[in-house]
Amino acid sequence: MHLGGIGTGNFEIGADGQFTTWQLFNTLRDGQVPFYFVVKAGGAARLLQTAGGPDWPRVKQIEMIGEYPVAALRFRDPDLPVQLELTAFSPFAPLDSSFSSLPVAVLCSAFRIRPSRSRPCRWPP
Repeated sequence: MHLGGIGTGNFEIGADGQFTTWQLFNTLRDGQVPFYFVVKAGGAARLLQTAGGPDWPRVKQIEMIGEYPVAALRFRDPDLPVQLELTAFSPFAPLDSSFSSLPVAVLCSAFRIRPSRSRPCRWPP
């Protein structure tokens, strides 16, 4: 899903958790972008993507719901004592070019401790 205002440059977040295809200052960088999220909870640390990036332990599964302009990614891993979700969006309103062309991408994260497990969790790390 593309993130960024109309005419302001953009980048994409994929169903595998990767950030790709950055287009800033009229330059296109297609492919993997070296930008990652990692979570450490309990005794487990995971890269929040299922492909690409560094050779680190990764989450087992990502569920993505993409309904433009909002993407919601749910990260699933039985070794993590928390449930994680990332919501990403850019401001968009039909027929409002001033609002829709703001150079903004918003990334909101949420986590919930699984009730069946009791382990310490630090945020931010």
